Amino acid sequence: MLKRFRSYHRWFFFLSTVLTISLSRTELLSNLYVQIILTAISVSIFGIPHGTFDFELIKTNKLISNFFKSSNSFGLSYLVLAALLALIWLGVPYFALAFFLLVSVYHWGESDAVAPQDSSLVELIRYLIEFSFYGTALISLTSIFHRETLINLFAILSNLDAAVNLVSILNNLSYLIIFFSFLLLNYYSFKGQINKAMEILLVTLAMLYCEPLIGFIIYFCFLHSPKHILDFFEKGDVPERFFTKLLIGTIVSIVFMFLIFLFINSLSIENINLQIFKVVFISLAGLTIPHVLFVRLWHLRTH
Repeated sequence: MLKRFRSYHRWFFFLSTVLTISLSRTELLSNLYVQIILTAISVSIFGIPHGTFDFELIKTNKLISNFFKSSNSFGLSYLVLAALLALIWLGVPYFALAFFLLVSVYHWGESDAVAPQDSSLVELIRYLIEFSFYGTALISLTSIFHRETLINLFAILSNLDAAVNLVSILNNLSYLIIFFSFLLLNYYSFKGQINKAMEILLVTLAMLYCEPLIGFIIYFCFLHSPKHILDFFEKGDVPERFFTKLLIGTIVSIVFMFLIFLFINSLSIENINLQIFKVVFISLAGLTIPHVLFVRLWHLRTH
């Protein structure tokens, strides 16, 4: 059954990515405000649910279980930590943005790169290259052809000087990531793993061709989030009342985003579309940091 779902996800990713790439330069998807709304919807449908099972990871694998004795205490602690991180972002946005990007690079690389199959030097090098590719493709490759757009988005989340510096760093890194993509394509093609090679090719093309927010939807919502949920199932950590808990966790997260929206809106900054963009990513950052911590503990326990 799990193998079938992985096949479904693979086809979903391939088809949705090709379709999105083909439509990404249309007048509709080229509109920044449409991109912002689509990002908010996609994060709510695909992104947020993949972090709603963190308590199950803690409970099933007995990770720091003496501290979190119930789902209520865990959920409250999770949201308090997320809210604290969101407030830090509003106070020191440049530091928060840089920190969030570093944490995301680590999390995406660890989650989406195939773990070394043995202790050989070739496997270790392959893993480090793949870790670097998945960790940075989204934020580095988009800087090649969409530099100004990325600067503008980062400026909304921090300030213009910080955005220019960050994008310059990412742009310098991007050419190494293209080289890593080339190496991985040849490696997996030689190994006969065409599905993996196609995934790497589509990620590379999407991040180079699509606007940053469209690239984010493709990578985070179409690839990373479903992969994480399937990994969760593969380890046998499937909670009782799966869909009920999924729905509750998603609703709570969306309410959390809405509260942050009300707070930012009260500051009377930017227009409503840019506020939505800011809320989505600040909320995502606040929810991502504890999520990454618990996933790391889970990986240490199950690998």
